[in-house]
Amino acid sequence: MLAECFPGHDVHPISPEQGRCAWEDKPASGDCDGNPEKKTLQPPGEGVSNVAPPDSLVSPVASQRQQNQSSNERGQAMPAPPKRQWDWYKILTLAVLVLTAYLACQAHELTRNDQRAWVGVQRLQTPSKTADMVKEGLPVTVSAVWQNFGKGPALHTDCVISIRIMRKGEEFDATYEQQGSPKTVQEINVPVSGAALWPAVTYATGSVSLTPTDQEIAEIRLGDKILYFYGKATYSDAFGRPHWTHFCCRYTPDHPGWLAHSTYNEAK
Repeated sequence: MLAECFPGHDVHPISPEQGRCAWEDKPASGDCDGNPEKKTLQPPGEGVSNVAPPDSLVSPVASQRQQNQSSNERGQAMPAPPKRQWDWYKILTLAVLVLTAYLACQAHELTRNDQRAWVGVQRLQTPSKTADMVKEGLPVTVSAVWQNFGKGPALHTDCVISIRIMRKGEEFDATYEQQGSPKTVQEINVPVSGAALWPAVTYATGSVSLTPTDQEIAEIRLGDKILYFYGKATYSDAFGRPHWTHFCCRYTPDHPGWLAHSTYNEAK
């Protein structure tokens, strides 16, 4: 009966001594024939390698890889990696670095300003008293004494002074052009210690002179015209930064001396 249902196969009756085999393509030794080595036939295409190992023997990396492979097989997209974001402590560290650099620059600038040179006019010099300075037929002569009021040396110091008469109400214009005779413009290179003006050191420049006419003297005494004495100095500090100083004074007969003008008195 069994042979008719399974033609071409050797059919053996099933008994407890023969094990679980019911049919096979050809008899195998040690299988269903009662040999000591017993083999269990498996369906074709299946083997021991398809048996999954216990979860305790699978590493986390392999487990994640298997899950990703399973997701790809099911057609699911892999989750995108999280975007890199700045943490608060990184932002705070960057802010501290920027603030430190800014404070360092400010401290360096304050040090340079504190240790720099400051060249200015200490006093004016005239051959006669200021009240008797303007007289008919006599030149008005004046000079300036420069001084370094700073803490560092003034390098490559150059000074120029001038004197001129302008009408009252006319906007002051500091020009350095020779006007008549005697010399109304004087340029001086300060030759102190190799062109360096050291702190607290003074240097008297040459003088300038201007001989006003009788008409100009009358107008100066009436206040219609103003006599100006002005100048400038250019120099560099020990840090190599250029600087300059401007000064301007005006003469009025009702005041015993030179007065500082409202403009052209500045330094940088």
